[in-house]
Amino acid sequence: MASLVLSFAPADGRTAQSDSHRLGNIADAIWPEMILHDRYEVSDQRYYALMKIIVGRPLRKKERDELKRRLKLLSNKQPELDVRLEG
Repeated sequence: MASLVLSFAPADGRTAQSDSHRLGNIADAIWPEMILHDRYEVSDQRYYALMKIIVGRPLRKKERDELKRRLKLLSNKQPELDVRLEG
């Protein structure tokens, strides 16, 4: 299954368990019909969330542009997340 990686700044005072749930909720908020949270890792003071692409193939350009638009909206609403699409 195709995947993509998003990175986020960790929230202050939260456990890894609660941040895992938080990342899943963020994935649902971004585009529940297209991506789902699979797992995450911590590196360089950031959370890297591996998201599975539900349709099972890499995103097309139009879909990738839509994802970027949705991430920008999320960043505007919650700038403390410092959301980045990796790669």
